[in-house]
Amino acid sequence: MQTWRSDAETGLKGDNILPAMYERGKAFGYPFNEVFATIPPGTPVWHNRLRYWPTKPWDSRNGLVTLAGDAAHPMTFRELCSAFFFVSLWGSQFLRVLVTDYALIDRGQGLNNAITDAADFLVHLRAMKQQTPGELAAAVKRYETELWPRGNEAVLASHENTNAVHDVCCLLEFFHSLILKALFLRERCRKLMLISPTTVENNDAEPTLHIWTGEERG
Repeated sequence: MQTWRSDAETGLKGDNILPAMYERGKAFGYPFNEVFATIPPGTPVWHNRLRYWPTKPWDSRNGLVTLAGDAAHPMTFRELCSAFFFVSLWGSQFLRVLVTDYALIDRGQGLNNAITDAADFLVHLRAMKQQTPGELAAAVKRYETELWPRGNEAVLASHENTNAVHDVCCLLEFFHSLILKALFLRERCRKLMLISPTTVENNDAEPTLHIWTGEERG
């Protein structure tokens, strides 16, 4: 899938979509450029604009109808992105550190909010004192009152992050922050741990790793 920011009409429809994918795919790095280049000719492809709707109050007709999930907070997807660092600590000795961060790019808020909708709705239904239209309308109202601000915030955050992931400056800032986290973690490990220059073999002839805290190193 290819995504990009565009305020103008792209004119992509029908048979001219796939050739456009071939052309845009040339700008991708390996192996993605090859993935796009090897799409078989005649493969059905589609083009569409991402839509979103910031959640706002609606009329539930006295509790007879309400919204949940994507109907209540349709949002643009956020592309998954992670970064991995292997941090060298002591020359030939390595502490392999996995650093991942999804805060900017993806948090799965569409699914998370849908699950929250279902759970909250059930809580309010079970709290009904009587099975009457009035109690139902009140339960639905309580559910919606909690959902509206939460859904609105999630949709706007998703829209902001979708734009950010298509902004090279934002992406560079994101990966720069990951590098800083990795460097900070490396220095933290230097202060808290020390690998013994000599190894002591145990009964199974396996080297023993000695670890001291910074306070014990003296």
